[in-house]
Amino acid sequence: MSIAAVIGRSFTFDVLLRASEQDEDALVQGLDELWQRRIVREQGREAYDFSHEKLREGAYLALSSARRRLLHRRVLSALQAVVAPAAQLAYHALHAGLKDLTFHFSIVAGDDAMRLGAVHEAVAYYEQAQRALVEDDSIPDERHSFSLDEVHH
Repeated sequence: MSIAAVIGRSFTFDVLLRASEQDEDALVQGLDELWQRRIVREQGREAYDFSHEKLREGAYLALSSARRRLLHRRVLSALQAVVAPAAQLAYHALHAGLKDLTFHFSIVAGDDAMRLGAVHEAVAYYEQAQRALVEDDSIPDERHSFSLDEVHH
């Protein structure tokens, strides 16, 4: 249930399988148990969601911060494999503590929002990208190499 809670309120079996370290049989068994307890619901053939946000939130908050970061990294990798939207990737990169990916995906998410005319959302993503640069606490020799065009954008 932990990995599903990190993914978010809704999730697909494919992303859950990619992000978890379980084999498919064990994962199906765990999902069946959650479904029988009415913790998760089926939403179509391959999609699920938590029956209530408080259930997901409780499972998420029960994780240590180190475990959350690790699971966000796994979810990020799984979502990249299925070509998820940049906004979703930015969220998981941020919570995984991956500042370079937070910067990159936040810029892309901001550009996506601008194309849709969602200016407030775009500004929020651009500010998130800016914070990823400003709050970079890595050692100077290990700083990420963003191009000037990326930083200026």
